[in-house]
Amino acid sequence: MVQASQHDADTVVAGLNSGTDGLKDAQVNSARETYGLNVVSESHAPSLPATILGSFRNPFVLLLIVLAAIMVATNDHIGASTITVMVLISVGLNTTQEYKATRAAQALRAMVVATTTVIRQGKASEIPVAQVVPGDIIELKAGDLIPADLRVVRAKDLTVSQSSLTGESRPQDKTAEPQDSTDENLLHARNVCFMGTSVLSGSGLGVVVTTGRNTYFGAMARAVADVQPRSAYDLAIRRITLLLIRIMLIMAPTVFLLNWWHTGDWLQALLFAVAIGVGLTPSMLPTIISANLARGTSFMAARKVIVKVPDSIENLGSMDVLCTDKTGTLTEDRIVLQRHLDIEGKPSQLVLIIGYLNSMHSTGVRNTMDDAVIGAMNKSTGTALPAYRVVDEIPFDFERRRLSVILDRVTDLDQLTPPDEVKDVGPQELHLAPGEDLLLTKGAVREVMSVCSRVMHDGSITALDDAARATAVATAESLNSDGMRVLAVSTRIIGADAARAHFVHDNWGYTPADEADMVLIGFLAFLDPPKESASAAIQDLHRAAVDVKVVSGDSGLVCAHVVDALNLWDDTPADARAQRSMTGAQVDQLDDEALAQRVNDVLVFSEMSPLQKARVVGALQARGHVVGHMGDGINDTPALRKADVGISVTDGVDIAKDTADIILLEQDLRVLRDGILEGRRTFGNIQKYLKITVASNFGNVFSVLIASVFIPFLPMLAVQLLVQNMLYDISQTSLPWDRVDGSVLARPRRWTDGHITRFMVILGPVSTIFDVVAFLLMWFVFHATGTTASGAVDPTSQHLFQTGWFLVGICTQVMVVHMIRTEKIPFIQSTAARPVLWASAAAIAVALVLPVVPFTAAAFSFVAPPATFYPWLLATVLAYCLLTQWVKTRYIRRWHEWL
Repeated sequence: MVQASQHDADTVVAGLNSGTDGLKDAQVNSARETYGLNVVSESHAPSLPATILGSFRNPFVLLLIVLAAIMVATNDHIGASTITVMVLISVGLNTTQEYKATRAAQALRAMVVATTTVIRQGKASEIPVAQVVPGDIIELKAGDLIPADLRVVRAKDLTVSQSSLTGESRPQDKTAEPQDSTDENLLHARNVCFMGTSVLSGSGLGVVVTTGRNTYFGAMARAVADVQPRSAYDLAIRRITLLLIRIMLIMAPTVFLLNWWHTGDWLQALLFAVAIGVGLTPSMLPTIISANLARGTSFMAARKVIVKVPDSIENLGSMDVLCTDKTGTLTEDRIVLQRHLDIEGKPSQLVLIIGYLNSMHSTGVRNTMDDAVIGAMNKSTGTALPAYRVVDEIPFDFERRRLSVILDRVTDLDQLTPPDEVKDVGPQELHLAPGEDLLLTKGAVREVMSVCSRVMHDGSITALDDAARATAVATAESLNSDGMRVLAVSTRIIGADAARAHFVHDNWGYTPADEADMVLIGFLAFLDPPKESASAAIQDLHRAAVDVKVVSGDSGLVCAHVVDALNLWDDTPADARAQRSMTGAQVDQLDDEALAQRVNDVLVFSEMSPLQKARVVGALQARGHVVGHMGDGINDTPALRKADVGISVTDGVDIAKDTADIILLEQDLRVLRDGILEGRRTFGNIQKYLKITVASNFGNVFSVLIASVFIPFLPMLAVQLLVQNMLYDISQTSLPWDRVDGSVLARPRRWTDGHITRFMVILGPVSTIFDVVAFLLMWFVFHATGTTASGAVDPTSQHLFQTGWFLVGICTQVMVVHMIRTEKIPFIQSTAARPVLWASAAAIAVALVLPVVPFTAAAFSFVAPPATFYPWLLATVLAYCLLTQWVKTRYIRRWHEWL
């Protein structure tokens, strides 16, 4: 790239065996074989064998394999066979969940494919970015993502944002001129565009020099392997997992030493300690999270919402403020040109003609207002126009907020398309003498008027004095107050000598400095009617505790009209609404701290630039909000990147879709509400597993310590503990399909360590109490003391004790899921979904069968309990459930929350 930047464009193009017509098909195929696809990293879904192999890396599975090997070495083939079956079951479950989740994610990503316009064999066509090869000629226009590292071949007012690489918000102007060899920083090269950056304004051509992993972006990706900011969700999961691992690292050695001291069998004590360590680790947490997120993405895809980043579902559920643009979200995005008026509000055909010529001849991204102007002109009758050709263009940018095209008259009959006679037709004001250029400007009212010194009034040009300016402003504001978006149009004829001077010596065309001494002609007024469903959708969001703020580039009067039409002011009196509105200029007058103080109370932000939108998002985040931003334009990109959840639509510009986390296939707030509720459902079900697991594991810490101190033999064999863990974990895989309470869906929730730690400390000891009850029950009621009356070791008695604790443990673990999964009374006020009920019943049924089937009893060293044990078991489980319910009610009364 350094050499490409230092040579002239023609040399670079020729060196890549390309030309103005681009590559031929044979060259493309050859380049693809040499360089591969234009991707930074291959993101293929892992194959089925790779997924299976990954499932074997689970610590739980690895421990089972070690135990099976030890049993083979000690000739315990039945035990080894049994554990092998357990391995196959565990691997099968993990593989099924992971394979389905990755395939579903791959299918969703395929629905949102970035494309670029490439010239091949003299024809322009749109292709997936991955198909780009070195030597391709790429067309560049506002809103495009740069698909590879390019050498600029031609540029017209081309500005590119390199913030994704440099972090600098200021755009960089690009040119086709060779780079000074003394500047060693390639990022400063004005004739190079890098993969991952985006075009803000202007147009141009570039030749692809490097693709994929060979690009600057690819080198960064290799050096900084996926360093992404972690969400609160990620950090909380990580901290809780590390807490449980720390507990395990303390507990396992302690349990090993205590049991070795009691039993004298170091091998069994070691295996038991290792099994305890694995049991204290939430081994199913990744599977549960993956299954929840996969279910959430599938649910949202069915409702035409594509989740690019699965973790963003949780952020969507936690969102409590949504910033949204007005167009297409609150309005129909069905823009119609209602009026074309002079500055006094009188109909003017000249205004329509100037607007038409500007829209028709601009080369940037054509928006819906351009389409409306062209459509209105096509329907207009009786207006003949002279033939013009484009001389130059001054593209739109968000500082000037206007666009200009420069035309001249076609005087050569052969240049007319279709051929026509050269006639002096059309308005007299647009007639040009030979060599003259016509500068036509269209844009925001304030910005266009700022470059006007004259005004067209009753067919004559006069000075734009204060009185005329006041008349024009009043007309524009009157249209705004009726809910219409207003653009101003102006013109200026450039004399022949001045026109020629723009293209001699070092001058390369017209610049924004030429937008001066313009003649204000009048206004184009557009109507985009409010969307009927928007009001109800926003009320639904309010009921879901999501505050909606309008953040738009339109004027304050237009935004206020739409908000008023949709009844979004709530109870705000008319005379107080100004206090709930801010313009971009007012935002600029405040520093970040002052803006954060105001931002909560403001409903409508109008006339906002891209960076101002991002500042509003940042100010809301500074106040502790989880913020979503919904937008589809270039001007939304900084806010989409800044927001916790970036939301765009499928017909948005490439850079907006690339930046967003979530893509709506329909621009409708109703589907967004469904997504928010699904995010909260996902959050609730993950919270269930996490809180149930940490409470149970924390209780088990004390239970195992008590047993290791007071029980003179292993309270449970390692293989029995692993079977118990496996049955419990399998039953938990149904949680992603569970229902959640209305209170979980009613408001956004945040991941906090304090809530989970408090839950663990309060609920954990409840399970310890009933583990101790099980010890006492087996010791004193069923005399499972591990010895005979004479004091000899009695293995059958030991196995009876172990079986009793195994059954009490699995039954209480499974039943407590139903107690904790809801803040209501389980089975009466709230019943789990059928998959959870069936999984729970199956786990308990298998646990009860294992000790009474001779084969499994022998394999796992179980002893069938006497019939009198089962009433005690039932009573213990019921007492456990009742105490848990009692603790739950007190917990909710004290802290006003549960999950």
